[in-house]
Amino acid sequence: MFNTAIARRARCLSGRSLISTLARVLLLVVFGLACVYFLPSSPIRSHVHRQHLVHPQLRQNDPSTKVLEPVKNEKIAERRKEEIEEKKWSYPIHLELELPDKYLNDPVLQSPATMMRQYGFNLKNSNSLSLTRKLSDVRHPDCKKIRYPDNMPKASVIIIYFNEPLSTLLRNIMSVLNRSPPHLLGEIVLVDDNSTLAELSELPKHLEKLPKKIRHVHRDVHNGIVGARIRGSREARFPIIVFIDSHAEVFPGWLEPLIHRIHLDRKTVVIPHLRPIDIHSLSAYGGFSAVSSKGSFNWRMSFTHAQLNREKDVVGDNYHIGPVRTPVMPGGIFAMSKQWFEELGEYDPEILYYGGEHLELSFRVWMCGGSMEEIPCSNVGHIYRHFDRFAVDPLLKSGQIGPILDRNDLRVAEVWMDEYKEIVFDTRGFHGKDPGDLSERRAIRERLNCHSFKWYLDNIHPDLWVPDIHPKYAGIISDPLKRMCIDNMQHDRGGSVGIYGCHGLTTQRWRLMNDGIITNGISCLRWDAIGIQSCNQASLWSVLDGTLRPKGYDSTCLTKEEGTTEARLRKCSEDMKEQQTWDMTHNTGDGKLVTNEHLCIVSFDRIRSVYRLGSCSSKRVVFRSDGRLQLAANMCISTLSNILQSFTQTSCQSSDVQLKWDFDGQYLRPYGLEQICLARIENNVGFKECSPSNSDVKWQIMNEKFTSGLLVYLIQVLDSRWQKSISACSYGEHQLNNSQDTL
Repeated sequence: MFNTAIARRARCLSGRSLISTLARVLLLVVFGLACVYFLPSSPIRSHVHRQHLVHPQLRQNDPSTKVLEPVKNEKIAERRKEEIEEKKWSYPIHLELELPDKYLNDPVLQSPATMMRQYGFNLKNSNSLSLTRKLSDVRHPDCKKIRYPDNMPKASVIIIYFNEPLSTLLRNIMSVLNRSPPHLLGEIVLVDDNSTLAELSELPKHLEKLPKKIRHVHRDVHNGIVGARIRGSREARFPIIVFIDSHAEVFPGWLEPLIHRIHLDRKTVVIPHLRPIDIHSLSAYGGFSAVSSKGSFNWRMSFTHAQLNREKDVVGDNYHIGPVRTPVMPGGIFAMSKQWFEELGEYDPEILYYGGEHLELSFRVWMCGGSMEEIPCSNVGHIYRHFDRFAVDPLLKSGQIGPILDRNDLRVAEVWMDEYKEIVFDTRGFHGKDPGDLSERRAIRERLNCHSFKWYLDNIHPDLWVPDIHPKYAGIISDPLKRMCIDNMQHDRGGSVGIYGCHGLTTQRWRLMNDGIITNGISCLRWDAIGIQSCNQASLWSVLDGTLRPKGYDSTCLTKEEGTTEARLRKCSEDMKEQQTWDMTHNTGDGKLVTNEHLCIVSFDRIRSVYRLGSCSSKRVVFRSDGRLQLAANMCISTLSNILQSFTQTSCQSSDVQLKWDFDGQYLRPYGLEQICLARIENNVGFKECSPSNSDVKWQIMNEKFTSGLLVYLIQVLDSRWQKSISACSYGEHQLNNSQDTL
């Protein structure tokens, strides 16, 4: 009886224990599900939200509910595919150049002068070098000790090229492939800016032998580096974008330092330490090279270097390897966050060919919340080509690169430089020129709540010499008849000045500061040697009764040396008043168009549709400051005359661009044309091909008061060494530095 009771009691307790255990398990399951549900990335929660937070009628048509998971799966599958592809390759990868003899033996390569004029470096030598040649590790020892995080993002390396010879392009690609850690190099994006070089047809067969992480993109238009980089950025699939010039080679350890700085701060733009590759031997200079300068600019909107202040400009305590804050980038090779590039508004798509984009991006980065650094631990070699890139561009019609490059810089100054743009306008002669529609670029500045340009100068580049925004005078310094002008003779950064026929371009544009400094936007006029020097140590001048005198030496005057192209300091004298008088009045008025024989366009023959030449004392054609040729009764000559082979005229009130003419100091061309010039044909006027040897195509603009934009042709024969000044200047400011290919 007792045992039976105990047995019943045990069975009862056993049943209760089982129920209790099941209840506990159920509670744990419920608790676990609740925890999973409230996790941020919970698939259960996401599923519930997708099912209940989307309106039932929209669920079926909502693309996000359909493609979210497949996209994720596709990315996973794509990554697995890339991993499998990567395992197929062992580094370093080798590649041989396979070029047909017709390219290797091209007649252009047989003449060093012709080869240099066409390519700017020794291409024949490049074709003989290995595509996978070794470059020594030139990093400072402290750079090699750095250990970078394992979780840094991958990069898309974007190489833009236009008519880049195959050997230099492939050597660049191979250097990136072999000297970049595979876990950081996501892809190489090649962007062809509509090349026409025949040997590039051999590129695809070489790329077929390389990893599939190289993608080749072709543009159907050719309008320069900006459009190509925008395309490359939009093609990029990885968080960091690295832009590299096509004629470059990277050194060991180049990529990690760049990515690391962006990994720490996504709004940092980084530039590697650039090392020159010899244009003749193609050798890359070895050994550690310290960063001794930072990027800067002058008031002609050209890139320059400024002295480095190690205390203020270097980040961290190690002056050898610390990143260097730089106000301006060279422009050709840099890395930044793809997201930050897009937030900043990419590039201004209206900046064409080359020039201006590096300043525009530099100002924008600093003024809109970012920073810019040069990284000494990252080294990239670059071929600084010595040639005129625009002269050998077959897609650049009839030259005319000068107005395009001027417009680029004008757009940058208008949007970003605030009141300081007046300095650029005076220096470059931009007053009255049209920059085009700037509304989108100004909207970007407003959207990002960017700083003023004064803030940039005060905080980012306080050591930049800034001329007066409103000087005493801006323009040419000439004799009273506006025939001969003080010219820097293209000695932009130092050297003697001289006297040259007035043409009013950048080499003759001066600004007299309120303190007596005379500057051309790059350097300042000195009186101790009648030359130009750094404006930080500039000489001071006084203007007295039309003479220029060194401050403190009131009895000494700047004097034109008769029969020479020189100006010297002489004792002020009434006997030399003509040689010592300089005109610095502001430019106003219009001028008459005159041939070398001092004949003017005086009448229009309506029957033959030609203009006749005659005495300049009678009615004559006037070249106006807005670039128009006016005859009489407000009628202007149309540039359509060149196309129609007979002259036409229309009201000067018309805004038609076909009324505009270009005058560069000797040639008068229809706007937009380079090779066709207005010419004297016996006693009439017509059109001929522009030629320095043909005096019929050379004109003067004469007026009692020389005007801004009204240029007086060189009226005396000068030494032949100065003859190139006009033609070089006619390309615009950038052409003055075309002897060296800048980034």
